[in-house]
Amino acid sequence: MMILKNGDSKKAQQKVDELMKIIRWADDYRVFKVADTKHVEVSIQRICPSHLVAKWKRVKKDVTAMNEALTESPLRRLIAISTVMRSVAMTSIMGFVALFIAVAFLKVSLNLSYFAVAAIVLFCLVIVPNSYLYLDRYVRIRIREYHASLETKFSPRMEKVKDFAQDVIFYMNDVIREYNLDPDKNKFRLRHCDYEGVVLVKKKRFSGLFVVKPLIK
Repeated sequence: MMILKNGDSKKAQQKVDELMKIIRWADDYRVFKVADTKHVEVSIQRICPSHLVAKWKRVKKDVTAMNEALTESPLRRLIAISTVMRSVAMTSIMGFVALFIAVAFLKVSLNLSYFAVAAIVLFCLVIVPNSYLYLDRYVRIRIREYHASLETKFSPRMEKVKDFAQDVIFYMNDVIREYNLDPDKNKFRLRHCDYEGVVLVKKKRFSGLFVVKPLIK
């Protein structure tokens, strides 16, 4: 564990930054985000007090069980296909200008008709991106349905993960209070806003993430 000297605000701030990262990781686990727990465990063991380390060891089993539920999900193949489609779609859109520059070259060098060139443009700029958008929407709907089925099954485990994140928030606030750090300079993003010890700053319109800051009384 990192030992902080009185008045060493720089080290205290570094510790708070890492605690915020741990909180975000734990908060992500509540939405069945498949993630390696190795990095969060290293951080917890390095900077957290013994009671949080012990609590993490218990919670890790719950996180692992939820991760395995996603790993075994029949949606994995769909998600992989959707990811590939995303890359193809972005590539086709980014190549918009280059494609039109190449139209003249295609017409001349390959002796293609205008109809053939138009078909290539249509495929690259319309069909591929829209195919991705349709597949992405379908996968998202299926993921929401699958998560809904898991939430009932894993509700007690998710509450344990939330409780762990809550305890880390309380500990982080203690560090901020002890070293008189500015809460306004320690804003961070969470997927949920149902914790004590933080105050909502704003909600991101498109991502749905909550921007919060420590509530220091």
